[in-house]
Amino acid sequence: MGMRDLTEGILDILLFLIIGGICLSIGFGFVFSMTRDIDEIKHFISDKSVQLENNYIDNNSYDDSLSGFEVILLTQVQDNNMPFPRKYKVYSYEQDVFPSYREDLIPFGVQVYNQLKGSDPTLLGRYEIKYSYGSTDSSSDDYYYIERK
Repeated sequence: MGMRDLTEGILDILLFLIIGGICLSIGFGFVFSMTRDIDEIKHFISDKSVQLENNYIDNNSYDDSLSGFEVILLTQVQDNNMPFPRKYKVYSYEQDVFPSYREDLIPFGVQVYNQLKGSDPTLLGRYEIKYSYGSTDSSSDDYYYIERK
């Protein structure tokens, strides 16, 4: 009886190892193929010559600047979760972002559009967002300002 239990135990362990080996080899095959696919996608995304090969002209800028349309869009997506100070300025137009800001988005967008259109009729110029610390005597608050690059 003792020898039979020992044989069954060894067979159980052997069967476990065989099934485990099969599962591991299949699992590693999936992992490596997914890793290879991800590496190819990352290479495709980081390859900026793709636009030249496919006759695709990319007008995006890879620096920190925004187009006029992106500035307008940026002012439209702000809400009460905007970082402090909740205020931005585009040329002479200054706007506080308050809790009910989202209710009046169209007039605010039109104001920003008019400010940008006055200095750049095509809105194709590049703009950057900067931070103004206001003044030390508390006569003006801090704000984000958007200026042409």
